[in-house]
Amino acid sequence: MLPTNFMKRENSLKTCLHYFALTTTFIVLFAVAIPTLSCAQITTENKGATKAAIEENLKINEALKELIASMELKPFTYQSENRTDPFLPFISQKILQEVAETKPEILTGMRQFEPGQLTLVSIIFTDSSPMAMVEDSAHKGYIVRKGTKIGRSGIISNILPNQVIIKQLSYSMSREKKYKTVEMNLRKEGEK
Repeated sequence: MLPTNFMKRENSLKTCLHYFALTTTFIVLFAVAIPTLSCAQITTENKGATKAAIEENLKINEALKELIASMELKPFTYQSENRTDPFLPFISQKILQEVAETKPEILTGMRQFEPGQLTLVSIIFTDSSPMAMVEDSAHKGYIVRKGTKIGRSGIISNILPNQVIIKQLSYSMSREKKYKTVEMNLRKEGEK
């Protein structure tokens, strides 16, 4: 019977070979011993054959032990150079706790709208700072400036003569911050 921790990844090849050697030795010994036990009369030829088989098995066992001792095998270790550990869960407990602890944020003002829900209507350049007028699907107009927050993670980074550039913060699978640029273009008169 194999020990309960036999299948764990900490076991080395040396341990596996040791169990293999023991298993094959027991199989050979039983293969030789069982036929001799079932016979009522044991002849001298069978005794000689049995002794020779046992001696041969002992030699094999000793040779396997010497082979295992000479190998000096080291246990396997996983090299995680810029790789995730495949034995760890994809989502850590820390991230799950952060998600559970965050309360749903109530969005107000321009944060209620994602950039795709708004249409750029006009751009106004003044002495102090440029402004843009956007409207929602109900044709209600809003004035936005550089630095205005839009949607859950967007902020207006620049207002140009024909477009408004919005940077949106997102996270990768490994929780790294990434910025995505969204452009709202001013439509020419007559375009839909």
